[in-house]
Amino acid sequence: MRPRPAATLPPPPRVGDELPPFQLTLTQQRLVMGAAANHDFAPIHVEPDAARASGAPGTYANTTFLETVLEAALRSWAGPTPRIRMIEFSMTGFNCAGDEI
Repeated sequence: MRPRPAATLPPPPRVGDELPPFQLTLTQQRLVMGAAANHDFAPIHVEPDAARASGAPGTYANTTFLETVLEAALRSWAGPTPRIRMIEFSMTGFNCAGDEI
């Protein structure tokens, strides 16, 4: 049996580097499933009327969901092998059902 060739990894990113585009459409179903997966049943994430009553334009993604999407974007670029040591991000607006992120 021949040995498997070593994986070719991209060069490590530096602060300010842009990664390839990664897009995801936020559907109501995806937001509800994401909230359920991490037991975040706050009405603002699953009920459009409750979200609007809170000042949001509609149901919106929770922090864990957005962190997962960010990790998926990193892994689509780097592959499954590299270790992600830390993820830091700021939420500056709502990511609502119907949005493309």
